[in-house]
Amino acid sequence: MPFIGQQPITGAYSKLDAITTSATATYNLLLDGSAYSPASANHLLVSLNGVMQAPQDSFTVSGSTITFASALTSSDSIDFIMVLGDVLNVGTPTDGTVSTNKLTNNAVTTAKIANNNVTVAKLPTTMDLSSNTLTINKNASALVHLRRIDATSIGASTYAITDLFDHTGFEHFELHIERILGSSSSGSENLDVKFYIGPVGSATLDNGSSTAYSVDNINLGTGTHRNVNGVDNMELFTTNTPNKGWQGRITCVNFGARQNGGYPNMSTTLSANTVSFVSSNTYYASTNHRVEGIRFAFTSGNVDTFKADLYGVKT
Repeated sequence: MPFIGQQPITGAYSKLDAITTSATATYNLLLDGSAYSPASANHLLVSLNGVMQAPQDSFTVSGSTITFASALTSSDSIDFIMVLGDVLNVGTPTDGTVSTNKLTNNAVTTAKIANNNVTVAKLPTTMDLSSNTLTINKNASALVHLRRIDATSIGASTYAITDLFDHTGFEHFELHIERILGSSSSGSENLDVKFYIGPVGSATLDNGSSTAYSVDNINLGTGTHRNVNGVDNMELFTTNTPNKGWQGRITCVNFGARQNGGYPNMSTTLSANTVSFVSSNTYYASTNHRVEGIRFAFTSGNVDTFKADLYGVKT
């Protein structure tokens, strides 16, 4: 008996295989030759001898077998058995019919999101990552922030960071100085810098040498030039007001261990008020030695504040 109108297309509607009757009330239910177990007798439309049968009254279902209320004979005819559908089988939803409310929380996993399909338009303008750890690929940027130094109330004649430079993948660095402040108010103060130099993990101040540095220093404000070799420190600048604070940038080249020896170079631009200095300094470096730390000191008085950010330069 065919459907009147369009046959249902969702819910796993199926017509079961034909059954040959005999002198028994129980028969196997098959779909395409395989045993079929409907959810209940109420899920079947059964036509016997041209008459629709009432589920539960005229027949019952147990597993993949159907049992009629009385035994049939070989002259009886089971016209068809139609399955009305499987419980919870909704078929394929029509396009545009699944709304947000139909999805349970956490239903969409990473595996269900195609690669490279989350665009900037889908990201919030502000992201709060305060309670999360954000890992950045160091190879993705030429200038990588490695460390923040925020030392105040130092109150010591020198300020040193013996393990400043991270050599994991870096030989060149940028030290951006936010503020260097001294306590002295006397005139003609020098800001000196020294390095911790030596084999990996065993660096010492000045590499144990009393004349480790060569200095080429130009005072841009006055044109004064200082060019000396074999001195015990590098003078970054001279000032009459170290307590006013200084800012600038120090570029550090070839600070990593050099297998065949090398000459690390440091050039700086520091400024305060109307005074600016540039210095380019090199020191003698032995094979497999590297710069691991740095030390600052004024000619007299203490170093009070040192604030800076260290960046590694990818090559």
